[in-house]
Amino acid sequence: MRISISLKAVLFFSIFSIMAVGPSLCDTVIKIDGSEARGLILEDYTDRIVLSTVDGETVLMKRDIERLIYDEEAQNYLYLARSYQDKNRIKLALEYVDKALEADPGSEEAITMKNYMSSKLLISREDDLFEKVERRKKIMDLRSGRLPAAAEIDKKGAEREKLRRETGLDISSREGWIVISSVIPPSPAHDAGLEAGDRIVSISGMLIRYWPVERAVRELAGMRYTEINLVIERDIEIKPEGGNEKNASKDLGMKLSMEPDGLTVKSLSEGGLAALSGLKKGDLIISVDGNSTRYLPLPEADKLIYGGEGKVILTARRQKSIWRR
Repeated sequence: MRISISLKAVLFFSIFSIMAVGPSLCDTVIKIDGSEARGLILEDYTDRIVLSTVDGETVLMKRDIERLIYDEEAQNYLYLARSYQDKNRIKLALEYVDKALEADPGSEEAITMKNYMSSKLLISREDDLFEKVERRKKIMDLRSGRLPAAAEIDKKGAEREKLRRETGLDISSREGWIVISSVIPPSPAHDAGLEAGDRIVSISGMLIRYWPVERAVRELAGMRYTEINLVIERDIEIKPEGGNEKNASKDLGMKLSMEPDGLTVKSLSEGGLAALSGLKKGDLIISVDGNSTRYLPLPEADKLIYGGEGKVILTARRQKSIWRR
């Protein structure tokens, strides 16, 4: 099974603190100008990557990158699969996902991508059936003197309406994030516990930050009666009762642990302050008052949460599944 990013990051920096890291642990970025950068690819977005090096994290734009070479065979196949997926060559992308599963049968990322792309292939076949109808509509619009721009606006409006009707979601873009602007009750999104203000991190394993909002709408407004797997982020405000670190965990009714994926809510007491504030068991705590927990040891995270006075804002990341109706 693939080592999680958080655990791998800790191993990466632990080895670097002792000796220069060898190529076996590094991902390699080959730039268009011929230079290379080595480190750990933490986040892979449509237009950029986040690379962790001994000098800290750096953002590299994909327009400056020729190719990425991961230290794991399965990740290289998934990288090729994503590349073909972006070109809408779903069949070829699926072939590389299968190769990734051969290299690492337990890869959750590959399994998620395979399920998603298989559904995408069915949707594309359905879209092919409607394509002729759409072409005929455009011809009729031109003959009637209707402006193509108006038709395009109608199409975008129809996609948003479809998303609202089938999921109860409305979304917008804010500071590069796709943000849930409203949740209509009753609806699948409302039943799943999604809230206005939630940031969508990924759809079916794809990181979607920096996506145009229209692309996110199209992705979410897919085939009816199918499942959407999301990862969302939510800022949760908690006011610890007192500054005594030893008793704070008991006061909040929360136990944290450092799991392979990162700082995780291990357990919650029913009726405790943490649970009442909205935290859930299994939540991944991404940051504390804006301070990333990615490289933070558990004792340091405890100090950030319990050591200060007044409120603390935890950014929690959790998985959500909704069914289009």
